[in-house]
Amino acid sequence: MSRCMFYCAITLVALVAILVLRTDSRGDGPKESVNAPAGAVATEQIETAPKLPTKLTANTIGETTVKKALATTADFNFIDTPLQRVADFIADHYKINVQLDTKILQNAGVTGDSTVTTVLKAVPLRTFLHFALAANNLASIEMDDNLLVITTADAAKSHMVQRVFDVRGFADPRNELLAEPDSWERLQEMITKVVAPSSWDANGGAGSISTINGELIVSQTEEVQVQVADLLVALELARGQDAAALLNGGGAAIPAPSAIRAGVERSLDSRVDMDFTETLLSKIVDKLQTNLGVPIQIDMKALADSGVSPETTFSVSLKQVRARVGLRELLAAKDLDFVIDHDIILITTNEIAKTTTETAVYPVGDLVTGAESILKGFTDYDTFLVALTDTIRPQSWIDNGGPGSIVAFPVGKVLVVNQTQDIHQEISGVLSNLRDVRKNHPGTVALPTSSPVVRIYSTATTDGKAAMQLIEIIRRLVEPKSWTDPDVYIGFAQGAIIVRQSPDVQRKVQHFLNALNGRDSHREFSGFGNS
Repeated sequence: MSRCMFYCAITLVALVAILVLRTDSRGDGPKESVNAPAGAVATEQIETAPKLPTKLTANTIGETTVKKALATTADFNFIDTPLQRVADFIADHYKINVQLDTKILQNAGVTGDSTVTTVLKAVPLRTFLHFALAANNLASIEMDDNLLVITTADAAKSHMVQRVFDVRGFADPRNELLAEPDSWERLQEMITKVVAPSSWDANGGAGSISTINGELIVSQTEEVQVQVADLLVALELARGQDAAALLNGGGAAIPAPSAIRAGVERSLDSRVDMDFTETLLSKIVDKLQTNLGVPIQIDMKALADSGVSPETTFSVSLKQVRARVGLRELLAAKDLDFVIDHDIILITTNEIAKTTTETAVYPVGDLVTGAESILKGFTDYDTFLVALTDTIRPQSWIDNGGPGSIVAFPVGKVLVVNQTQDIHQEISGVLSNLRDVRKNHPGTVALPTSSPVVRIYSTATTDGKAAMQLIEIIRRLVEPKSWTDPDVYIGFAQGAIIVRQSPDVQRKVQHFLNALNGRDSHREFSGFGNS
């Protein structure tokens, strides 16, 4: 080799070394699959969260180092891996501090040697941690902008953080909500009814909420704080929806689901053959994951409690059925169902699926009669929601003993609903159908507002005399003149009050009975009607 070629080679090696060092110094994550003793992490990308409206950004949730790491998407493959090694791997790979809450974990019988088994592809770190830790009744909490602590699920639920939201726009007369002191109470009451209802102090939980001069102060767990922020964002976005956009948008909630969630929903609506004969649940999950192209997890703890395991066999034979329908039919044989949890299909028990709820905002300003005069009252909106709850699985709503709640909220002309995922689908379908009718028949009233409907209210008394006294009180206090209509009825039978009345009066009867039984936060009866 000539001296010139030798020096050229040396120069080339030096340049390559400099480039490698510069690349390393940036701290970028790996761009290809990395194999490690504790697991494998593949190609990454940052999940872009919807930006908060300007008036909500100043004092709300910021992009900390930990939050950026939690939003990073990757593949995870951990099989019987010690918890401490999982924590060390995450800390090393994502360049964040990850600590085990040793004392609390030891009290719960968990150590760094306790094993983790979770295999997930193309999910955010937060999703992996949710499933990997939940299987052992554990959770993670952000203790600082660069510190993530792994602790017990109970400890995580008691870890409160405070957030301040600027919500003055929700009490501006130009934005449809009167600027009165009780405006804040309406907003607070709506939030506590539809966002993790049992977690608030008013309902026996630890969370609290208050408002000072338009600043909403919330003390809650990190998970609930995110839900509150999402709801406020949805309310802001709803204001920008005009009637034409709603008519073209069908019954979809605001905001739209994440790209990952939308992909899962599309896969569940795709047509597939569900043909299994005495097939292991684990094998069915593997095949469906391949065919649908979305991750599916088994809620091991819930299934074990109900006597089902991945080795339990299932049989079903359905041709070209929607995947969500076929999967429910297959699982129903063992009293199982599925939900979408953290953008993953989770196979769990029927009981858990029927009590797992989420919150969505539905703009209905184009459907509600008299929406243009909203400052004059909320009767039309309340009538609309009563009509919905009377027709969409009545027993699933909280007034009838179910988990669902619904609030008519004038900001943005919306209904805010906390319900199970399958019922949210039904609500979207009904609203979409109503808009189709409106487009084909302009001027058509969306829902009946005065036609009598029948509702049955349970009572605390089985004594006929006491029940008749209660009925007489209702007739005297709740829209007295309306009871003279020959089409209405109120009576007592088998421990329940049976009422045939207009949806508007039904709502007031329900409000009255809730307040009488201490289920409302206040006992205000003005506006029920005059004798």
